[in-house]
Amino acid sequence: MSQVGNKNIDNASGQVVRLDMQNTLQTVATNNFGPRVDAGTILPCEFLADDTSNKLLIRKSSGGDQANPNPTTGTAADFFPVGNLDEDNLGLLPKEGGTMTGPLLGHDTTGADAPSFSFDGDSDTGMYRAAGNIIGFSTGGTERALISENGIDIKNGLALRLQDSDGSPFVEIKAPSTVSSSNKTITLPDETGTLLTSASSIANSNLANSSVTVGNTSISLGATVTTINGISTLVATNVQATDLNVTNILDPSGNNGSTTEQISKGRAKAWVNFDGTFGTSPFTEANGGIRDAFNVSSVTDNGQGDYTVTMATAMSTTTYVVNVTSGNSATEAVRGSGVCNSLTTTTFRVNSHFVGGLLNGLYTRDDPIVCCAVFGD
Repeated sequence: MSQVGNKNIDNASGQVVRLDMQNTLQTVATNNFGPRVDAGTILPCEFLADDTSNKLLIRKSSGGDQANPNPTTGTAADFFPVGNLDEDNLGLLPKEGGTMTGPLLGHDTTGADAPSFSFDGDSDTGMYRAAGNIIGFSTGGTERALISENGIDIKNGLALRLQDSDGSPFVEIKAPSTVSSSNKTITLPDETGTLLTSASSIANSNLANSSVTVGNTSISLGATVTTINGISTLVATNVQATDLNVTNILDPSGNNGSTTEQISKGRAKAWVNFDGTFGTSPFTEANGGIRDAFNVSSVTDNGQGDYTVTMATAMSTTTYVVNVTSGNSATEAVRGSGVCNSLTTTTFRVNSHFVGGLLNGLYTRDDPIVCCAVFGD
C-alpha cells in the first residue's frame, strides 16, 4: 500500500526530501491505496482506493479533509463512491451492453413531448410517467396510450390494429369520433358465449355491414340462404337438407367417424376382389392383379393359395373381422377360404383352400377369384 499522512514536501536533507517526494508520488499514483483510516489528509476531489471496502472513492470538493471518518484532529472528509476496485470498468454499466442488478429509475416529471425513456434521434417518442401509477406512451411528442389499474387506454380515437400473420391486412377496433352519454363496454365471449355490450342488445342498423359469415358464406342479418359453404365442423341435433355435402360424419361424442364413401360402400372398412392366379406380385389395381378394392393398397403372393393383404389406412385394433371367399367356376369343386396367422392393424393373411384334396402336396390352390371384406375398428 502507498499512503502518506499529507502531501507536503518539507525542507530537510536531500535524502529526506527525496523520500517525501517518492512517497507522495507513489500515493498519488496508487490513488492512496490502503485503509481509509490511514490515508491522512485528502485534498478536494482526490481519489482514495480504500482496500477495506474495496471501493474507489473521491473526496467532495468542500468540507473536511481527513480520510479517517473518526479523526482525532480536524474534520472527516465526505467521499462519493466511484466503483469497485477489482471489477472490470469499476463494476459500472458500460455504454454498450452490460447487465444491471438493480432498478432503472427514470425522471418522473417528464411528459409526452420529452419522455423519460426515448431514443437517440427520436427524443419525443417513448415511455414516461403520465401520473401516479399510470404509464404513458407517446410518438412524435403526442400521448397515444396509457396503462393504469383500469386497463389500456388508446387515446384520441386511435385504433387497435390486429394484424394477420403477414402483417397486412389487419382487423381494426376503434371508438367512434364521439361517444354519447357514457362509457360503453364490449365483453368478449368464451368459446360458447355471446358478444356482450353494456346494452342488452345491438340493433341490426348499428352493426357495420349488418351481416355474419358462416364458413366462407356471408349472410345478411335477418336473411336466409339456401347454400352454406366452408364449414369444417358442424355440431347439430337435427340437420334437414336436400343435399348435404360433408367429408366425415361423427357420433354425438365426436367419435366413430364415417365418410360418405364408406357409408355408400356398406361401411366395410376395407374390401378387395383380386386374381389369385395373377403372375406379378404384389397385385395392385394399377397392374391388374386387383380388380377392385376399397382401402386396400396391394396383395402379396406368398405361395400357392397364400396371400397377404395390405390396407391403405390402418385399423385401430387387431380384433376386426375378415370375411374371405374364393372360387374358380360353377363347374369345378367348391373352394373354401380362411384367415391364417395373426392380424395386424395394416395386414392380414388369407388362404384359398381346395376341398378336393392335395394339390402339389398342399391343401391350398391359386383361385382366379378371391374376395375379402373387413369389418370392425
